[in-house]
Amino acid sequence: MYSNMSFSPTWILNVLSHKPIILINHFDIYDGNGSWQYNNANKWQNLSSIPQDFGVKLDSNTLMRYTISSPQYGLRLLYYTVDNSKCKVGDIVPSTNFKDIKVAAIFIHPSIFNSSFSLLSNSKVYQIKKDDYWNEGFQLNELFKLYSPLKVIPNPIADEYIKIIPYYHLNLFYQSLETFELFRPFGRIIQNIQNLGKLEVEVQTKHGLLSFDSQQINYFLLDYNNSKIVFRPRKNFYGTLNISIEFYSCFFCEIKEPIKCVNLVIIVNPVNDSSINSSNILYLPPIGFNLTDEPNYGFTIAQLVALSKAYDVERETKIGIAVFKLPECKFGKWQHLKDGRWENIIVNNDLDILNVNLSKISLDTVLNLFYLDNHEQLRFNLNGDYLWSVDSAYYLSFLGFSFWDMQDNVSIGVQNISLREIQLSNSYLTPKLAIQLRRGCDNVEGSMKRYDKCGVCGGNGFGCSNAINFEINSGIGSNKIKDRVALTDINEFKESFRKLVLESATQAQDAKNEKVITHSISKITSNGICFSGSSKYQIVSKLCMLIRQEISKVAFNKFRRRRSATVNTNGTDSLEKIRYDLQSFANAISSNNITNSAMKLKKNFTDMTINLVVSMCKSTDYGQPAISAKSKLVELQALKLNFNETSNVDCINCTEPIYAIWEYVNMVSRNRNCRSVVCSGLCIGYTQFASDLYSNDTGQDLAANIVSFVLINTSNYTSISTDFLSTPVEISLPLTSDLCQDCIYDCVTFDILLSNWSNVYCSSSQQIKVLNGIFYILCNCNKLGIHSAVLKKKFRSEPSNFANVQIKFLNDYAATLTRVSKASLESSLKMSIIAVMQIEFWRIRNMSCSNGSIISSFQFLPSDVYENSDPVITFNDDLQRLSNHVSNGDLLVMLIDGFQLTLDTTYFSFNVSVVTNDNSDEEHHHSELGVIIAGGVVGGLGFFIVIVYLFKKFKVFSLLRNI
Repeated sequence: MYSNMSFSPTWILNVLSHKPIILINHFDIYDGNGSWQYNNANKWQNLSSIPQDFGVKLDSNTLMRYTISSPQYGLRLLYYTVDNSKCKVGDIVPSTNFKDIKVAAIFIHPSIFNSSFSLLSNSKVYQIKKDDYWNEGFQLNELFKLYSPLKVIPNPIADEYIKIIPYYHLNLFYQSLETFELFRPFGRIIQNIQNLGKLEVEVQTKHGLLSFDSQQINYFLLDYNNSKIVFRPRKNFYGTLNISIEFYSCFFCEIKEPIKCVNLVIIVNPVNDSSINSSNILYLPPIGFNLTDEPNYGFTIAQLVALSKAYDVERETKIGIAVFKLPECKFGKWQHLKDGRWENIIVNNDLDILNVNLSKISLDTVLNLFYLDNHEQLRFNLNGDYLWSVDSAYYLSFLGFSFWDMQDNVSIGVQNISLREIQLSNSYLTPKLAIQLRRGCDNVEGSMKRYDKCGVCGGNGFGCSNAINFEINSGIGSNKIKDRVALTDINEFKESFRKLVLESATQAQDAKNEKVITHSISKITSNGICFSGSSKYQIVSKLCMLIRQEISKVAFNKFRRRRSATVNTNGTDSLEKIRYDLQSFANAISSNNITNSAMKLKKNFTDMTINLVVSMCKSTDYGQPAISAKSKLVELQALKLNFNETSNVDCINCTEPIYAIWEYVNMVSRNRNCRSVVCSGLCIGYTQFASDLYSNDTGQDLAANIVSFVLINTSNYTSISTDFLSTPVEISLPLTSDLCQDCIYDCVTFDILLSNWSNVYCSSSQQIKVLNGIFYILCNCNKLGIHSAVLKKKFRSEPSNFANVQIKFLNDYAATLTRVSKASLESSLKMSIIAVMQIEFWRIRNMSCSNGSIISSFQFLPSDVYENSDPVITFNDDLQRLSNHVSNGDLLVMLIDGFQLTLDTTYFSFNVSVVTNDNSDEEHHHSELGVIIAGGVVGGLGFFIVIVYLFKKFKVFSLLRNI
């Protein structure tokens, strides 16, 4: 029957059995949609009129029918049992008399659907932004609406339905299903996508997801839930194409024309591609020989991508990796940097993906992969002072991975992915092997050479049983001084050194130089250096360091005397003149009276420092590894670098900011395919302004340079400031000062043509990263030149409330100040809180530290904007979050020299003061209440107490917490 009918055709009970039958009133979920009726004495009676789970005995010739009260289609079930008891026809029988309960069914077809279908839109856009294998498709319910969504009876009939239908009625039931199919609405796809990809229709049925190719079957039924169209574009195809979808009322309708038509525009973004890489074996940036002098900071994934020259079809290099294989050896472990900590990378795969044959292995095989995005940092962390050869690296220090375009919805970290998913997705490149090497003492990667007991790199240790042999590199230009000295006692040792130094210092003969060197050797050997208990190698290493320093001093003194007689009128080639000009110009600026004219002067001051840096870079040609000129307001440094695209020059004896800048320069030279004339000789000019330069502002919107640097091409000593980068580079500029309380950081570049600072070429992400106790602001720049991290004053009224916070460290205050200055200590504390809380800089002010165990006190300000309508509650949430970071030990404070403070996780104290105005006089009121985080947990429960003091002129909110 059809759902738009009132009654089903009548039928006789003998179709079920020729014996008397008991019909049972059993609960059914469709009872509200209709009722079974039986004819008794020419009257139709509802089976539901008898008590539930009771039955009525009827003769096999009784007429039956089903009445419809709601136009819903589907199966309607009738429960019965054949009766052999002595009960009379018409008797009501309890369930205790039921023996073998059976079930019959009637199928109700849906009505004709001409009036139940409506179109929601005549045109839609289906945009593919993810990998073609992972794109989610277009939901068809965005195009049309069925007023009565249909619950589909599957075809063929499932086993549970077959059991309730008498065997001799099965054929009739299947015929009814076929008739039902003809009355369902459907859609048809008109397409001409040729070989651009594959268009599929997916329907979600009771038995799972059905998918079919629309080129083979171009129609689909509309009454399935969550039906969608999925276009899987051909690899490396992107663009726009159009398809049409026609909607028909039903197969069986007399009207064969479509009732509606929709145009679907498919836009494929350039994401369905795979990476391209020309090399099979990659050599990673090597680990240095001197582990103590060359900290192993590893490399970023971006550097790995650049080394391999990997990119996708749009020349995009923002690619990650999926690690699948790591070595199992005692040498070390692969680690990645997470939240400022190095953590081991662990993958467990029995399958060697480098040698797997997909045709001989199940695609359902699951791989354990470790995903890392483009910005993450990797390193091979040594367990000891190990050396290994290039051949050994293939099984001792390799990194097995696949380049990954980060477009397949996979999260960072450990994930389990099947080979089938990897094969179908275009997000992965053919597996690669990267080799990690370490330099020997000869600076050659994989050479495995060490210093022998004679101090000779790669020597055999023979011939020096009672003597010390050593090699000295003077560092003057390309001159290398090598000699071997036999020592029998300390006097001969000192005298041999003295003679060797004097001979090597460009034949210096004056008595003053001889006296200085002799005094220094005497000092290092007699005062402070104890030979007992020290190896001969340690003695030689310390004395070689002294010699390098003395040689540089002697050579530079001679250079100064020689150049002072021939200084030109500008004096730019003399470091002494540079320092004089710098000091004279710096004195023209008063840090106590910053005005607009001073800002103009500041711009001129920057111009002059650029010229001075160029002069200092020229001076590096005379043997100075790094030159500095310092005044009250500014410190300049210049560092000469010589390298090519394949070399990896070390930055020796550099300050941390210089080292960070060198890392950037090294990356630029390798990644940007710059010309050899530019890459072969670069000089970094590094400018750091003193902390008091703009500390006393008078209200103007000022900017104060914290750190800036300029790249100088040493072939012609011009600033490289007009070379644009095809892809922006993320530059980490160190923050070494805390200039003002209410400031925001910005990244700017000096535009030589316009002669001003601009953020057109650089932008700040306002993100902070911490590396070895140094805090860096991240800047994205697309041009080489002079880059600066600047502070800009952000003026705001006094906050309505603030918190006075105290945290404690177990380190001794006085001992800590022997390592760093008080300002540096307070700056490290502030930056650590900002980094862990991810808050604005200005929200921490008035930072101070007390004597004894370090107790840091500061004011914690609320944010300008809270999403919560109640800023007091939200500010308390921020305080609670800060308290949790302390109690959980998340607040890691590392000083500028790399020393980490020990946080007292049981101590956190604060009070919140509200500022109110009374007669226009602003008052601050501080509560003496605080919080001490106890070490234990009472009863395993924490509790909160809020104490509110309400006074006539002020309010104090204090949140106390005991754990």
